[in-house]
Order: sequence, then C-alpha cells, then structure tokens
Amino acid sequence: RDYPRVGIMTTLHRACAALAVCLAVSASTREVSVDVGDFTVSLATRGPSAFRLRVAPRGTTIAETVMVDDTLEDAEFESFSDDYSTGIRSPFGSIAVTSDGEVVLADSSGRTLTKSEPITKYQPPASNDYGWREGVGAWGGTCTCPDGRVYQVGDHNRACKYGGASLFCVGGTPGECEKHSRSERKGKGVVCAGAHLLVLSAEDGMLYGKGASPDDAEVFTQYSVSPLVCNTAAFTPYYYAPGDRYGALGATAVGANTGNGMKVSYKTNGHKVIWTWSEGYLELYLMPADTMEEGTRSYYELTGRPSMLPKYAYGFGASRWGWEDRRYIEDAIQNFRDGQFPIDYIIVDFEWFASETDYGFQPPGKSSYKDFGWNPKLFSEPQKQLREYSEKYNIRFAGIRKPRIGNTEILDQIRPKGWMLPGGEPAGSWPPLYDQAYAIDRCLNFAQPDVRDWYASEMAHYTDDGVAFWWNDEGETNYFTYHWWNVAERQAVESRTPGKRFLSLNRAFTPGMSRLGAAVWTGDILATWEFLRKTPGTMLNWVLGGAAYVGCDIGGFDGNPTAKELTRWIQTGVFMPVMRVHSVISATPHFPWLWGDEAAGAIRSALQLRYRLIPYHYSLAHRLYSTHRHYIRPMFFEFPRDGRCKDMTTQWMFGDLLVAPILGEDDARDVYLPDGTWYMFAGHEKAERTIVMEGGRQLDGTAPLGELPTFVRPGTIIPLAPVVQSTAELPGGPLEVQVYSGADAAFDLVEDDGDTTDYTAGAIRKTTFTWSQAARTLSWTVSGAGGANIVGAFVDVWVKVFDKDTGVMYESAKRPLFTGGSMRFCHAASPRAANSRRRREGSRSGGG
Repeated sequence: RDYPRVGIMTTLHRACAALAVCLAVSASTREVSVDVGDFTVSLATRGPSAFRLRVAPRGTTIAETVMVDDTLEDAEFESFSDDYSTGIRSPFGSIAVTSDGEVVLADSSGRTLTKSEPITKYQPPASNDYGWREGVGAWGGTCTCPDGRVYQVGDHNRACKYGGASLFCVGGTPGECEKHSRSERKGKGVVCAGAHLLVLSAEDGMLYGKGASPDDAEVFTQYSVSPLVCNTAAFTPYYYAPGDRYGALGATAVGANTGNGMKVSYKTNGHKVIWTWSEGYLELYLMPADTMEEGTRSYYELTGRPSMLPKYAYGFGASRWGWEDRRYIEDAIQNFRDGQFPIDYIIVDFEWFASETDYGFQPPGKSSYKDFGWNPKLFSEPQKQLREYSEKYNIRFAGIRKPRIGNTEILDQIRPKGWMLPGGEPAGSWPPLYDQAYAIDRCLNFAQPDVRDWYASEMAHYTDDGVAFWWNDEGETNYFTYHWWNVAERQAVESRTPGKRFLSLNRAFTPGMSRLGAAVWTGDILATWEFLRKTPGTMLNWVLGGAAYVGCDIGGFDGNPTAKELTRWIQTGVFMPVMRVHSVISATPHFPWLWGDEAAGAIRSALQLRYRLIPYHYSLAHRLYSTHRHYIRPMFFEFPRDGRCKDMTTQWMFGDLLVAPILGEDDARDVYLPDGTWYMFAGHEKAERTIVMEGGRQLDGTAPLGELPTFVRPGTIIPLAPVVQSTAELPGGPLEVQVYSGADAAFDLVEDDGDTTDYTAGAIRKTTFTWSQAARTLSWTVSGAGGANIVGAFVDVWVKVFDKDTGVMYESAKRPLFTGGSMRFCHAASPRAANSRRRREGSRSGGG
C-alpha cells in the first residue's frame, strides 16, 4: 500500500498539506501516516465507529490484533493537513497529530475529547528491542534519563520523570514510581526500564471496562490495569472514560505477548491516562461516545457481533467433577426429569475421556493417557448414549477440554514441530502461582495455524459422536490461548456440521471471543457467601470488559455450600447469561434433590422462571447481536444521574427487569428502587396481580427462601413461555405477553431455528408488540418467516395487562399470533370490582 506520509517537523509537511486537504479515502485500503521522531504514527478508521491509532518504530511490520473483528466494514474518512496538524475526519469525529507530536481526538461536533502529550516526550533511550538498558556502572554509577536529568544509580529519592522508564523502578507514572528494595537493585546495573508511553489528558480518571478479579469485583473503576487471564480473574486493555466521553482498546505486537498477560497496560492519576507498552508498537482504538452505553456498544461493534448461542444455552445445565459411571449419569438425568427440574445439558469433567487426571505428569507425559478418546466406564457406547440422552430426555452433553497433551507418543510426534508453548499453566486462582505451574512443556500453541488444523482433525469425531459443545479449562497459558483454541474447536465442528452454531464455555476471556460463540465462567470460586456476593459484580465487570455471555460455578466450586446458600445462588443465576451448577469432586453435587425439600422447591421455582423467560432472554440476545446493546447492564447505565447507582454491584438490569437477589445468609433484602413507579415482576405462571410502589427508596426486611426480588417499570412488555422442562419443548403452549401499563411500550420478540447460523442471513421471525397507553391497546405485527417455518415458534398469544394504579391484572383470551392483530383493554367499573375477580377483557380488531 502506498500511504501518504507527512513529516510533521519538516518543510515537507507544509509542501504536502495542500495535496492532503479533504482527500476522500476508504479506511479499508488507506490510512494517513505521520513521522514523529523515530516513530510512524498511522491514523485510520476501524469498523463503523472507531479510529485506529498506531505508534510504531519506522519500518515495523504490523499485524492487527485478533481482538478486532477482521470482517468489519470500515467507515469512510477524509484526510486533512495544515500548518498545525494532519489527521482524518469521519462522521463520528476526528483524530489528528499536531506539529508538536500530540494526538488529538475530537467528536463529531469538533469538541476535543482527549489530547496526548508529545509522542516523543516519554520514549526510552535506544535499547535492545526496547527492553531494559544496561547501566553505565554498578552501584553508585550515573544514568541520564530521557527527561535529561542525571541521577545516581541507587538513589532512593530520584526517578526518571516518565512512567515505566524509572531509575530502578518498574511501572509507575510520570513522577510516580514503584521502587525496588536496595538489595534488589544493588549491583544489577539496570538504570532505566525501556517502556514506551502515550500520555492522554483526562477529566477525572474514572475508567470502566477493566474486567475483574475477586479483589475488585465490587468496584467498577481501577487506577491501573495490566491485561491478564488466570483462574477467577480476567483483565482487558479496554476502558470507557465517561468524563472524556470516549472508549479505548489497546494492543501491541503479537510476539510481545508472552505468558498469560499482554505487554500493554494503562493507568491513571486522575488527570492523565498513561498507556505503556514495552515491545514493538501500540495499536489504540479510540471510540468517541457520549454515554457509557454508547461506548460499550461501539466496543462490542469493534470486537465483533456476539454470536447467537444455541437456544439450549439460554436454559440450565448441571456440571460436576466426579461423575462416577454410566449408571450415575443416567440416574441423575432421570432425577432431573422425575423431579421436574428443567434442564438442557450436562457437563462432565476429566472422567468422560480419561481414567486419571494429568496434573502430576512430567513433560514426557504417559503412554497410557488418551487425549482424544472415551472412558468406557462412563461411555461404553458414546454415540448410542448421547443420542438417547438427546432424543429421549432432551439433554445434551458437553465435556471438558484442556489445551495440552498428556500422551507420550503424541508429544514425541509434535514437539519437534515447535508446537508447544514454553512453560505451563499457572497454579491456583487469583493471584496466579507462577512458581507452581504445571503441565510444563505440554501446552499447545494454538496461535499456529498448523496446530489448529491438527487439533481440529483430532477433535472432529466428537461432533459425529454427539458432543454438543466444549467446556474449556486451564487455558491461561498465553493471553490469547482461549481465542485461538476456540478457533480450532470451531473449525472441527464446522468440518462435520457446516452451518451449526458453535458453543464453548471458557474459564477466562479476551475481547473478541464472543463473536466466535465462546461463553465464559468466572473460574473456580469458593462455596462461600462472600463469593456469592461478588458474583454479580464480576459478571457486570466482565460484560463491560467485552464478555457477552458470563456464567459462574453456581454454588461455588470448592467447598460445600448450605442448602440456603445454593438456593440463593441458583436464584442469582436465573438472571445471568449462562446458568449452570458445578462443584469439585469432594463436594456434594449441586443437584436440587440432594438439598432437602424446601430448597428443592425453591430451586424448582427458580428454574421454572429461567425457562419462562426464554422468549424474553432469547430476544434480548438477538438484540445484542443486531445492535450491540447488551441486556446485562449496571444500574448506572439506566440511571446515570442517580448517585446511589454509581457503584452498585449487587443489583442490575436484565433487559427492562431490575434484579436484586438475596446475597446474604441473613436473608435480608438489599434493594434500591430509583425514582419513579415500580411493579413487582409477576413471573409466576399463576400470578393474578402484583404490587405497585414508588421508588427513590430502599426496600429492606427479610425475604423467604423462595423470594427473588425483581421489579419492572410502567411501559414495559415481557414475553413469557409456559413452564417447560427443556427448550426442546417450546413453544409448549401459547405465548404469554405481560404489559406493565402506565406508559407506551414496545418489544421485538425474535424467533429462529435455535440451532443453525441461518439467522445471520435473516432467517428469523420478528413480532413487534406495541402498547398504546392512551388507547389501552396492545398491537403486534409479524415480519420474516411465518410461524409454520420455524420449529418451536409460538402460534398463539394471550395477554396480561397490569394496572398501574391498583396492580390488578386484566387478562385476554387466546389469539392467533403469527397473523398480527390487536387487543383493547378497558378499565374496570370500580377498584372494588377490579379486585373481586380477574378481568377477561380484550376485544379484537385488525387481524388479531
């Protein structure tokens, strides 16, 4: 490509300016490049709403990060250049490099959102591949730092005045450094860390989207973030800055990302945001956005549409480590069905394919270990068993996978090809125990195409056997292992069943994995009330960080919960994107019938609600795919001016439902209702009325075991299914549409085949419901595939309208759904009459 180059500190800049002004170019094939000192700064658009800023040493070969969707159509831009700056302008804003080497980001109105300090100001001196520069002497020597100051080696009170390149310091910000002890420094002769910096202005330094660990799950902002994946923690190189109204995603050279982190990070001191990278180049994707919701949508747009999961993934699954044998599996399946506990899938640990774990294996592995087989103790007839589980019980099977090899013969074959990553899997959870790493020299490097091709060929037979999806564990061997591992697994599935939706469940995530069909769970958490309370915050932070579908080990992985704790955890899971129980081999399985009648009854009710919500949940997921607007939202998304919502992690919005589960052993309600009128959500199938209350207050008191506090505002439509035992039983009867009156409302119900990728080509049926408060009329129109063309689509509809003043329900008769139509609901003659009986009012008009 012949990109226009403009040297901003030379007369060439001025000579080229006249040629560059208002030159219309396509971002998919052109970019504007500017030389700044020893660096080339490149500007382009990426996708429909992001700028791409690259800062690289001249002549550097650049490969775009896998975090960004490579199928995006980039927004067009026009370039401009004058005596002051060179840049590009698009419909969503502009980005430019000034003659002083500053980067300026502006929105579409021309308002400056952030401005960098000169790019050359904070770059380290020449060094070996931008690593550490050796000092001029041992203890007591001197070092001339990039700011021009000369310090003595070993000076406790001095540091180079730029972050990351500090005298005997690692990390740090301008004027702020983390010093090693004298004993660590003495004699090393290391004087300056060779880190590059890009320093951006900031209004208040409040940054959202970091991801989370158990230590910071209950807060949304962080002052320093280094991207990392490990058991129970995931941090991303992304933030949204509400004070400055833009989002940013950072990346660096692929070869620079070794281990389970990235060599790019950011931190803030409240007035500046400092991006640091230690090798190669920086890619920074900048997204002007007035609100956090808009910024999050742009971020999901940039990293790729979250794929629709198979419909069964929106149901419930049971997992454990320690399924004993074939009879144990089949008894558990039968108990779920006999007890009427809705379920769609089971997940089996090591024991499904191996008779032992590989945790104690040395690098040579064991010749008896089978990486790609079946354990006959559990699956003596795998194809027959999985077919029976699916056809007779409507239950699918998933098995665990590890990103490594245990068999000696396979290891001997692939090691000479250079297919292994150095090191192993960090032990423990958060923080990771690197000195106790295991699976040394046995972990596959999935970033290599040859490795992915080989792995896909070894895995493909499982799709033929009937395996529905994969549960990927212990992939924190490299920051992008999970991403490339999923690419290989998806390749295996597509080789056998083209057009089938791919699904995996992973222990950590990196931005962009959701477009592959990869869901995530929050790792091997403890079975304690503390971890239950942290679960919603972890979910919310991970969603903001780019994980579209988040679940957890409901009940906790390690340890035994009480029956009450397990019940409260399951209730919380009803309103998470992925809902599944799991437990360690030594714990009592989190199967409902093992925890007493009271808990079993409350768990059954929670699971029934999960399945009642499938039409709503599935439609919200389609909205996420088509508009990038997530249905899991922190309270401050919905109520940005309410200060009490700012740091709230114990309740959240699930679409238009406000969810505030019980998270404490004392059964205390901890519910805050923002200003306005609120209904209690009438999720039970036999609900005849609800309670209406005013917000702007805290709700307290003690909640009985079966209570799951959920609320909804006037002007809301919620479509619900009948109680079914699996998604395969849908529709199971007429669709129930609940209208919470008091304001106009609309909702798009989206249906498809639930299993293929045909939805990407428009093979959906969309039913748009509209409520007119003035006319007290619910109308609906249908577009796309007809009702007879989608298996499991709803044929009939009936409506419940809840009155804002009394909470009384008005109920219609059943009507055909797919022809479109309308229903009008009249007021009762008097409150007393309204309370005396259910009102079957609804009069037809149109085609309804």
